Amino acid sequence: MMYTAIIGQVKRNWFGYFPDFTGVFLITATTRAALLKKLEYNLSEYLPLHRGQLPKAQIKSIADVAADELEGLRDPEAIQVNATQVNPISLEIGRLIDSSPLSAAEIALKLGTTTSALSRMRNPKYARHNLETVRRFAEAVGVRMTMRFE
Repeated sequence: MMYTAIIGQVKRNWFGYFPDFTGVFLITATTRAALLKKLEYNLSEYLPLHRGQLPKAQIKSIADVAADELEGLRDPEAIQVNATQVNPISLEIGRLIDSSPLSAAEIALKLGTTTSALSRMRNPKYARHNLETVRRFAEAVGVRMTMRFE
């Protein structure tokens, strides 16, 4: 789904936010290109976490945004952002790491890997999970892994 982001500059930095998700997140970057990538990435992470509870995209242009929300932004503009593809396995791994009583270092040790490899596994853009590694991860955090085909 496409959502409108409002972007603009404040001093030397770029700022962007999704007015349909008021109060959810404000993204900053030093360049416009970096801001656009961050907006896509953050939208990609946000959407799967709120299945069925997302607001309908209502903001279509800069004219739909209240003037006080644009205050302080130099040359504000409305752009359409599409969420990039995310890996649901990575999202689940991240959720399990966050809810585990073990630290990331302890989980990595149980897996026989490094914390940077564990961090890569939870990256929503990572799509090279090995089934055996995911099974060992599940064992390390104390959950049962199931797999289904429908």
